[in-house]
Amino acid sequence: MDARRRERLPDHAEAHDIICYPIYSLITVWGLRRGEACGLRDIDVDLDTGTVTIRQQRTAVAYKPIVRKVKSTAGDRVLMIDPQTVAILRAYLAMRARWQLTSGSQWPHTGFLFVRPDGQPWHPDQLSDRFERVVRDSGLPPIRFTT
Repeated sequence: MDARRRERLPDHAEAHDIICYPIYSLITVWGLRRGEACGLRDIDVDLDTGTVTIRQQRTAVAYKPIVRKVKSTAGDRVLMIDPQTVAILRAYLAMRARWQLTSGSQWPHTGFLFVRPDGQPWHPDQLSDRFERVVRDSGLPPIRFTT
């Protein structure tokens, strides 16, 4: 994906899909695969040091979500993210805390960083569907998730 498209898509997503905007930012700016973003856990992200550790992925086999190690040893990595990404993730965590407060005791504590407003982790295919809609509505040429 060229640099101009990488910049325009997060801007469009911020205005049109604020719930998934942080996921799209990590994927488009930092090169995460869809499964890596879905598999991120709270313990994998340290916003004080600006690090995101990629250890696992959440993918689907016959539409059933599964968690497994990343595809290769090169995929097991630590990213040093910039202050803008840290701010995006902090805003996301504040939004997620509001969802949790609204849900009260019904909130499922899954350990996953990126969850839907009901606290359930994203199904990778649902995330792809939303992403494709955002790309289509942005007027950008087709962009695909790397799974």
